[in-house]
Amino acid sequence: DSPVFARYFWEMKKMNFVLWMSAVFANTVFAAQIPSNILKGKSQASVIIVLKSKVDLEKKLAVESKTLDSRTARIELVYKTLVDEANRTQARLVKLLDQNQVGYQRFYISNSVMIENADMALLNKVAALKEVDQVVPNPVVKNELPIQKFSIEDYLMAGPGENQASVGADRVWKELGINGQNIVVAGQDTGVQWNHPA
Repeated sequence: DSPVFARYFWEMKKMNFVLWMSAVFANTVFAAQIPSNILKGKSQASVIIVLKSKVDLEKKLAVESKTLDSRTARIELVYKTLVDEANRTQARLVKLLDQNQVGYQRFYISNSVMIENADMALLNKVAALKEVDQVVPNPVVKNELPIQKFSIEDYLMAGPGENQASVGADRVWKELGINGQNIVVAGQDTGVQWNHPA
């Protein structure tokens, strides 16, 4: 009946409750959130499933770089590590997609999977997998390309620019006959002038 004992007893009950709740939630896997507008009024949509597991490549390279004797070996280690992790962590998701006969594409660098035509029933199953971190839309982006205001022929008639001459490009074209024909150059940047004559 002592007030000190009653307070101690009450504090112990609170602490036990907190520990019990911590244990419960430590073993609870919460489903990934699905954005409410992910289907945008349609029955199906293209989505990207981002998995939780990410590889710490810096740590992996720091540990194993002492045994790697070349740049190629390091590149192979990075590639193998990322692919192995994606294969391991995407296995249940891929099995679910195969069972549902849904088209998908796997990505090992970001450890994600793009699903082509996912409906809400499938998305709920996917989001419930403990490996899944996020379900995000994969919208189609259409760019309006600018109208070309000059022709390549006009540019070629003007001859090489100062920048091209400074790196010797004009000599490569003239003396070696190499002009870049049949070479594909790609860039992933919203600031690229896609129709630049160089």
